[in-house]
Amino acid sequence: MLPLFLLLGCTSAHVEDSGETAFVPDSGDSGASSSTDPWETLDGDVPDGGDVPVSGYALAFSASGGVVAGATVTVVEHPELQATTGDDGRFDLGPLPRGELVNFELSHPDFVAIRTGTFLLGHPLDGGDAITDLSFQVPDPTTYGLMAQATGVDPDDGFCQVSTTVTRRGHDMVTGSGTHGEPGATASLEPAAAWEAGPIYFDLAAVNIIWPSPALTETSHDGGVVWTNVPPGDYVMRGAKDGAEIRPVRIRCTPGYLVNAAPPWGLQVLSGGLDPEDPGYEG
Repeated sequence: MLPLFLLLGCTSAHVEDSGETAFVPDSGDSGASSSTDPWETLDGDVPDGGDVPVSGYALAFSASGGVVAGATVTVVEHPELQATTGDDGRFDLGPLPRGELVNFELSHPDFVAIRTGTFLLGHPLDGGDAITDLSFQVPDPTTYGLMAQATGVDPDDGFCQVSTTVTRRGHDMVTGSGTHGEPGATASLEPAAAWEAGPIYFDLAAVNIIWPSPALTETSHDGGVVWTNVPPGDYVMRGAKDGAEIRPVRIRCTPGYLVNAAPPWGLQVLSGGLDPEDPGYEG
């Protein structure tokens, strides 16, 4: 029997306010169905303006929970641009060049290597004039191992692991009460490739007790979803639910990393779906 484990995916956490070259999966090596640029459909004009300030916070995706202090946050395309998370888990990278595609990485000796989704700085879907509450949900090795055990897949360092949360309108990891997931949604990665498993949706036994369940075919109130051993390349992550508009996400899959597009910069419901005041799961 697989163990249940305590994670942060579905409840609020208290946080104080405060150049890589683009590439796509190769159909000969990875099993991808297309070698065209999957990001092309998301590209658009970035409105004129100044540099884009970026700030956020890091949360421990583990049984103990809490924030991640003393971690280094780096702009992957500009490794000289770094910030350190404070005792409240927050960081501030300052202004970044508008119009650039960037990824963010967090490193800490007690947690696994993790990156965010990809942002086109200044694009309205990617925060516009400022990216605030850029969040990292960072598993420790024990939780990472339990998550892998639940999926039935051994993570391979030659691939990446991809996760996100389909998050209800008006919620993130700090804002909103109760569970934050949008239930009854599906998620996909484009182009299709020969990843080992996924999408696998997170089940919800009680508030804070969740695990990835291969038996599920849509999101629970937790909203979590994961793909395992994804071939290196660029992807678009999409969510779908009748009556809901869900933000698409650019994903750059880099070998050896967990890529977690965490709320509110994952598959965020922009309109429709559950009312933000809905209490969600109350079991």
